Amino acid sequence: MGLFKVRVRVFNLKEEQRAKDVDWVLETGATYPVVPRGLADDLGIHPSERRTFTLGDGTRRSRDMGWAGLSYDGRSTPSLVVVGEADEIPLLGAFGLEGLGFEVDPVAKTLRPATQFLLWEIGLQRTALTGSGHRSFPEGLLAACSRLSATRPDPRRGAPGSM
Repeated sequence: MGLFKVRVRVFNLKEEQRAKDVDWVLETGATYPVVPRGLADDLGIHPSERRTFTLGDGTRRSRDMGWAGLSYDGRSTPSLVVVGEADEIPLLGAFGLEGLGFEVDPVAKTLRPATQFLLWEIGLQRTALTGSGHRSFPEGLLAACSRLSATRPDPRRGAPGSM
């Protein structure tokens, strides 16, 4: 993909005026955004836990974690962030990108709105939850999925009646 940067605002969730526009290196292989410790301290982003991470070369590092706000192109999201060491660069990982609803456009070297998915359709939820008064939730869900698949043609077999 190649590395490139994008400007994203990071802010304190309790005091949103404590914010800074930062050039983040995009790294979709990283799980969480990394906020260098000095920036986290300036914004009042306090660690709430500590986790161990595996680097690309297999070594493991423990880092503090905290919550911060991220904002880009009119969208904002709370995000769990790694409070990095003072010399670490701001890194925008998958958790922050997904929370904002963006994906990487490697050709244009920017972010674009990502297609958002739900686990299932609202109508399917209602059918699974209320359509079968005698079934438990998993049984109702399985029955609803079976009914749904029976009404849709199987793309591996072609259109109904074409064989």
